[in-house]
Amino acid sequence: MSNLKSFLSKARAMSRSTLSVVLVLCLLMMMIPTVLLVAADDVWDGTTIATSYAGGTGSEADPYRIETGAQLAYMAQQVNAGTNYGNTYFKLMNDIDLGDKYWTPIGNTSSLVFRGILDGAGYAITNLSVNATASGAGLFGHVGYGTVIKNLSLEGNINTTATNAAGFVGYVTAGNTLTMNNCTFTGTVTSTSTSENASVAAFVGYNWNSTIKLENCVAVNTTVTASKRAVGGLVAIAISGTDLTIKNSSFSGALTGERGVGGLVGGVHYGNGSTNSTTVTIENSYSEGSVTATSTS
Repeated sequence: MSNLKSFLSKARAMSRSTLSVVLVLCLLMMMIPTVLLVAADDVWDGTTIATSYAGGTGSEADPYRIETGAQLAYMAQQVNAGTNYGNTYFKLMNDIDLGDKYWTPIGNTSSLVFRGILDGAGYAITNLSVNATASGAGLFGHVGYGTVIKNLSLEGNINTTATNAAGFVGYVTAGNTLTMNNCTFTGTVTSTSTSENASVAAFVGYNWNSTIKLENCVAVNTTVTASKRAVGGLVAIAISGTDLTIKNSSFSGALTGERGVGGLVGGVHYGNGSTNSTTVTIENSYSEGSVTATSTS
């Protein structure tokens, strides 16, 4: 009899344990739709634009905080409405998935430019999709004096029927500055423009009489293609007085253009005289992959 009581006691204990496991599994199954819903909501829908940033005042000590695709779209909206954010600081607080939705570049004309400081804080912006018909395509279309982009990874596809395109910055406006540190790009940049200079690259497209510094900037598994010239791995062209410095940076992937195709820099124009000469400095940097020019004339 004592053996029977012991068996029954153990059976009841096992039943309670099994029931607990079943209840836990049921609760987890009930949570799955909620978890998936939250993840889906984190992907930008292509239309929602926030009405403010997540916080901050824009100072170096208290930068504007960007947590979502909608808040990044708010930055683009403000710049494209005329706010250049000169000497204003921004910081990403999360990875941002742009959902392969149509992206309007930040600074979409040569008179509407971004001039702030963006710290990616080690986060990534993914699924960027730009399909442009006007000059200046990329996450940023046009940037101006004092622009800094750092600690940011970017993945996406840039397609334009015009010129001056890159993953990060399509166009550095004349006489201005751009500094990029600790940034990576993966994806494609394509121009089908029939203009003489396509000016496409992974990081910086067209520039003129500007100061550009890239350090610890890497393009990985990237394809840059144009039907015309000035196709570069990192920078498309340095022209008419530009001072370009590339340090500790690299490109890997495939480059194709008519001519002026280079693993790191597509083309260099000497400038318009001794007071406006172009300077390119490259240190401890390399390119690997294929470089194809369809013409030598």
